[in-house]
Amino acid sequence: MVPLAGAALAAGCGGGGGTTTTAEVDGATVFATNECGMCHHFTAAASEGDIGPDLDLTTMTAEQVELQVREGTGTMPGYKFTLTDEEIAAVVAFVVENRPP
Repeated sequence: MVPLAGAALAAGCGGGGGTTTTAEVDGATVFATNECGMCHHFTAAASEGDIGPDLDLTTMTAEQVELQVREGTGTMPGYKFTLTDEEIAAVVAFVVENRPP
């Protein structure tokens, strides 16, 4: 198991912000625009970051991924003030649903 703990998504990551509904939010876009791939390797996003954990290998549940994204831990910042709830839900779904079996 490779937890997300202690990994930065990226120093100075941008925030999506905005007012959108869950149906309008694309997790891949949230992942890309917030530069998550700068730190995380994730095949589904064609990202090759090597600072944070490899998201292809994580076995975290959706709830654990959401907590990690929302609150952060270690050197990974939390995004509860940067991303909307819909954006967090979308990026969590993107990670959980697109990691290799």
